[in-house]
Amino acid sequence: MNIEYPPIILVKTWLVLRGKNYSDKVRNRANHNINNVFKSLELAEIYVVMHEQDILNNTFDAVHFSSDNYVEA
Repeated sequence: MNIEYPPIILVKTWLVLRGKNYSDKVRNRANHNINNVFKSLELAEIYVVMHEQDILNNTFDAVHFSSDNYVEA
């Protein structure tokens, strides 16, 4: 069973909105959304880290190891 998660930018926004610079209503809604989707703050943070690592790895591979850029020594 594949679970579809919200776009990464939305999850990052929820994490930012949990900050003290926002009203209780905004922070509560962000927490509610995170808990509704991920069941915990920690899992939401792990999701973001894993997504960012995957992008870095794919970007690195695409730029440095594509067949167009490959040169034999």
